[in-house]
Amino acid sequence: MILRAAWLPRDIRNASGNGGGVLLGYMTIVEDPEDPTDRDSRTTLEFQQYKRTIYQKVLAKVFRSLKRKSWHGEPVKCGDGILRILYPGFLIESMDGEEASNFCACRASLANHPRCLVHKTDLSNISTGHYELRTAATMQAVIERAGNAPNPTAREKILKGAGLHYITHFLWQFRFSDPYLAISYDTLHSDDLGKWGHHLWELLLRVLEDLGQKGVLTAYIQCVRVSAEYDKSFDFPKHHALWHVIYDLEHKCTTDNYSTRPGEGFQQEVAEAYQQTNGKRAEHQMARIDSNQEAIALIRMTVDNDSKAQQNITEEEQLDEMEDIDVGRAQHWRFGSEDGRWTDCRLWEELAGAAKGDFKDFDLRLRTFLSHALDDEVLTYEDSIVVKFFKCCYVNYQSLEDWTSSADILRCNDAFHGQERFDCVLVNYDRPDLAPARLRALFRCRLPSGKHVDVAMVRSFSRSGWAPRTRWEGGQVYEELNDTAFVMMDYVIRGALMTPVFSQAKKSLYYMVDTVDADMFLRASYSSSTTL
Repeated sequence: MILRAAWLPRDIRNASGNGGGVLLGYMTIVEDPEDPTDRDSRTTLEFQQYKRTIYQKVLAKVFRSLKRKSWHGEPVKCGDGILRILYPGFLIESMDGEEASNFCACRASLANHPRCLVHKTDLSNISTGHYELRTAATMQAVIERAGNAPNPTAREKILKGAGLHYITHFLWQFRFSDPYLAISYDTLHSDDLGKWGHHLWELLLRVLEDLGQKGVLTAYIQCVRVSAEYDKSFDFPKHHALWHVIYDLEHKCTTDNYSTRPGEGFQQEVAEAYQQTNGKRAEHQMARIDSNQEAIALIRMTVDNDSKAQQNITEEEQLDEMEDIDVGRAQHWRFGSEDGRWTDCRLWEELAGAAKGDFKDFDLRLRTFLSHALDDEVLTYEDSIVVKFFKCCYVNYQSLEDWTSSADILRCNDAFHGQERFDCVLVNYDRPDLAPARLRALFRCRLPSGKHVDVAMVRSFSRSGWAPRTRWEGGQVYEELNDTAFVMMDYVIRGALMTPVFSQAKKSLYYMVDTVDADMFLRASYSSSTTL
């Protein structure tokens, strides 16, 4: 049994080292003391119920300390230093199909899917059907009705109709924990090893062999012919799991948040640990081996982090020796790819800027901007401002998802591998909505006082009133303005991705892509006030 903290970033939670899942213990597989082929249907049902009852009792004992806390909460000092009352609950259960069926105490009957009451002959329907979802309340009501049945025959009819064993699920007594809604779509067993590995791959080999083309895919077999000609039925639970995948994506985010791949990988570690035991009371020896491995991993990680920190210090010292400017304070950006030498602002405008529309009146506009942006600098028309241009910028920012440091590499180049590339950024204009802008120039100014400041010339985007025919929640359309403006690099938050609206003749309309990463999704969600 492995417990993974759902509040941790998936890169940490799904890792195999420190920060990943915590080994709670090993649950013994309940072996059938008799030959299963010698059992009749009644004794088989009794043994299956007995096995699931043991699982429920074991899990109830393991998680018994969370039962009271799920109702009354527990004060916990969070990472931001604030004391909060937290209520533990089971929101995600990462299991393959058979494990999910056992966990939910389902039985092979008319309705054998752990997520809903779909009939076993309708499991292949994943588009038009409407099926009643299993919930803790409805399944508990079924068990109560079965308990009040007048005779065993009536009880079995009730249980068979709901696809349940006569078992009280331990999570029914927990708050914020629905064992049926928490069952999540598993790409490994449902797709890779499920429909493809155990069904489609075997069918494909048989089809190719019948065609005399085994190993070479030369014909397309229409899906409507599969069941009729090759006796392949898709009435199995793993296929019907697709009917629930949209709910999981909307309520539990992407599938890597509830993948069974990390758990399957842990089984390899368990197998290796078992090989180091003598086979007697192996679980205690394996637990000790796991503890030793965790300690070794912690030591290794500490040494690696120290080596990396020493390397970073050395690189920073070398960079400081090469840098000829005094930054004066820490900054979250760094220019790269110099484009020319230090040049007087007026001279640069005469030589290059006059031919570029964005740089019209460059010197005058820059002086006006710096005079307003820098209160401690007094600039006169006679003062010389020297500039150096760059084609690249490295912007560091803190992710809103997990507070870790992330970085964007932004290009501002009119000939990047033979094509123009002017990336977009988010600018902090001290307003609630997002303020995207397109980079048009990156340059460093050396002022008469000797101070250096980094400035970006941008084209801003404004919200557009146009809306597409297909509307979606949180969709945002922007229009790129023709005028340029200056922005201090202190106010550049991170990069942004704007994609053109291809269906419109107006080329200045863009969608903001808020799915590039979790940080961008959260920023867009906080600022979005309209729905397309």
